[in-house]
Amino acid sequence: MLRDNVKRNEIGQVEAILCWMCGTTVAGWTDDNIAEVRSVNNQQQMVVRQKFRVLANYRKVQTTLDTGELYSPIVCAKCAPRCGCADIKAIMANDMDVQAKQGLKREVAAEFAKKRVVSVDRVVKSQGAE
Repeated sequence: MLRDNVKRNEIGQVEAILCWMCGTTVAGWTDDNIAEVRSVNNQQQMVVRQKFRVLANYRKVQTTLDTGELYSPIVCAKCAPRCGCADIKAIMANDMDVQAKQGLKREVAAEFAKKRVVSVDRVVKSQGAE
C-alpha cells in the first residue's frame, strides 16, 4: 500500500505527519493557548495562534543499513516496539516510491531500495513531544 506520511491540505501545506505503519497522526498543528483580538475591516476577530508540534506518540526507529548509513522512519508509540527489519524495509520502499512520485530521481530511489536493513537499533522519543 502506497501511503505518504505527510498529510497536506488542498493548497499543499503540511497539516500533519503520520505514522508510516498505521497512519496515526504523530505531529501536527496545536493551539498555542494565546488568543489575540484583531480588528479586520472594522470587525473584531479572535485569532488563536497555532504551532506545529510533535505529539506524545511520536517515535523514530533508528536503524542501520548495510552501508553503515542510518535510516530513522517516523512511527507512533504503538507501532514502534513492533518494528522489525522487514517492516523497516517495507517503509523504506514505500518512502522511496512516495518520493519518486514527488520528483526524486528514479535512479536515486532504485539505488536506495537496494540497501539492506542490518539492524533495528533503538526507538527514540522526540524531546519536544507534547
